[in-house]
Amino acid sequence: MAYKSDQIVKEELLSIGNMGNLKIRVFPSDTQDDQMHWIDGGLCFGRRELLYGSCDGAWYTEESWTDPLTRENSNLRPVIAVEGTLALERGSSGNAQYQRFFHALGAIRSGIIGVYYLRKGESTIRPDLFKAALNASAKHGKPYLVIDELAELQGLVETIANHGEDSPQASEIIQEIYQKMLAYWENAFEHTYKGDIKNYHSQRSIIQTTTGEYIKYAGRNYRNFTESSQRAGHIALGEFYIAKYLLDCPFYYFLPRLTPDEIGELEQRNAKEWKLMQADDLGEIVTIENFTGIGRKWKRDLRSDKDAPLKGQVKSQYNQLMRAFKGTVQQGKINLARNSIIKEATTNEEDNEEFKYDEDWEGTNHYQISDSQLDLFPVKEKNKYNQETPVNPVHPKNKLNGLTGKEWILFTKSWFVFNALPSDLKEERETTPKTDDHPATFSPTMVSEFIRFFTKEGQTILDPFVGIGSTLVACDRTNRKGIGIELNPKYAEIAKLRTKQQVIIGDARQIGQMTLPPIDYCISSPPYWNVLQRSTKDFKQKRLENELDVQYSKSMSDIGNITNYEEFLQVLVDIYRQIYDALCYKSYTTIIVKNVKKQGKLYPLAWDLARLLSDFYVLKDERIWVQDQVRLAPYGYPYAWVSNILHHYCLILRKE
Repeated sequence: MAYKSDQIVKEELLSIGNMGNLKIRVFPSDTQDDQMHWIDGGLCFGRRELLYGSCDGAWYTEESWTDPLTRENSNLRPVIAVEGTLALERGSSGNAQYQRFFHALGAIRSGIIGVYYLRKGESTIRPDLFKAALNASAKHGKPYLVIDELAELQGLVETIANHGEDSPQASEIIQEIYQKMLAYWENAFEHTYKGDIKNYHSQRSIIQTTTGEYIKYAGRNYRNFTESSQRAGHIALGEFYIAKYLLDCPFYYFLPRLTPDEIGELEQRNAKEWKLMQADDLGEIVTIENFTGIGRKWKRDLRSDKDAPLKGQVKSQYNQLMRAFKGTVQQGKINLARNSIIKEATTNEEDNEEFKYDEDWEGTNHYQISDSQLDLFPVKEKNKYNQETPVNPVHPKNKLNGLTGKEWILFTKSWFVFNALPSDLKEERETTPKTDDHPATFSPTMVSEFIRFFTKEGQTILDPFVGIGSTLVACDRTNRKGIGIELNPKYAEIAKLRTKQQVIIGDARQIGQMTLPPIDYCISSPPYWNVLQRSTKDFKQKRLENELDVQYSKSMSDIGNITNYEEFLQVLVDIYRQIYDALCYKSYTTIIVKNVKKQGKLYPLAWDLARLLSDFYVLKDERIWVQDQVRLAPYGYPYAWVSNILHHYCLILRKE
């Protein structure tokens, strides 16, 4: 009796079984239980309305977990999700390998290690699966591993069970698999594709237009997506995702054998594969009707057999027609129609917000820079809504914050001047004179503006370097929930005097081991390396005379005491990597930091941090904070150029 592929894979997963605190969830092949969302006891991940394919099994721990996509809670935290296939030993050297790629993809989108296990056989793994998985890992910040040996999976499970998911031992195994995946891809790229990306594109049905846009085409027809006996819908989605993660940029998914009417019917059927492609952030489905310059005969010839299986003479004619299409596109004679504009974000309106703007110019206040005041002022203010409605109400589609149009636009200015406010200093000192102990505080008023923009009332804010609690005071003022982490017990106790928000005395490097709720926004100002140890003599002398601190602490755990710049950077990046895991999907992080000088050399701390964090966050923007009331020092005079650095970078990053 021939066993089904998933049944054999599941038996292999069960042979590994439970290990330590890692338990395994696997369902019999004759049930549909795996089709449910993980929260409901199944093996699917994703948004409720947009589930990825079910996995064959998953290891989990018995501890609380909040799904970053649905924000629902479970008392079981998934750690590793596995989708497997016997495609290699059943003669599949082609597209069938792609059809299950999207199953484990749902796991990494939910912050879980994803594994695509293709058991060894006569065929070999398609090399672009490795590269696509590596790129997906980088994009979503969680490992997506493609393996062909059960022993590798068992070793990973055993290591995580014994040492923890974030342990150096687990990281070492994952890196070894990464290196193996990369080597396989690079070898194939050099030998199979002759080191030429255009050669790869040609063999994978990808065209680059004269204007630099990418088109991935596939010969799927309506039956492929509607008949249960057809697996081509899965394959089409697999090819779609391979193209997405290989190209890593916006692209068109061209289905020439589908008509606009058929696409409309597929949208009505609400099929999983179709929904995932429709909602993607980079790929846009197009048909012949989206192009200009296509001849009637070509269109007629291609559509004449559109419902027939793509094999034999039909396939031969299709390939011939698509070669002609490719050549004509590359000559610039066929172009995408002007009304076919590629998406720059997902088709879901809620995910496409940063590429939209309110075209209601009459109903929104607009601002311009005044040459004389270098400030913002209203150009016009006219309400075209019902007169009983206040001017600039909060837009009903504004899901980010509670700001009016006027307030929103004011905050989008890319630079701002802010100096210490007497009212903030008064509040600190009235609470306790000890607030002066901290050598580098910042203003709750300034932080409040960021909190108001990036969250709504009642949401949860994290500051991993909370100091004496300015961010938590800002949360009090804006009606948000605040959590602050502070290494120095003295500063933590001051923070507790200023606010009733949660203050955790602990090491930010251990955030991943702390029990935190889902975080809606993180704002912090980490140590600017060990800059306080290199403060001016006047600064140190005055503070020492008043028995005030001249550095955050003398603790070896204080990252402000790390002397090596590269080591400091890596530790800081690891902290924000752990925060990334705690952040809700599509939530923002703001890091206030500046470049620093040491022994006549500029260390671009802000720029280096932005570059390194871009490996998992998406760097969205920066705001420049200028302090124009700081006393200037005669650095370098009269020998060499040395600036007074009076600006900070407010780096704005997002979990996507």
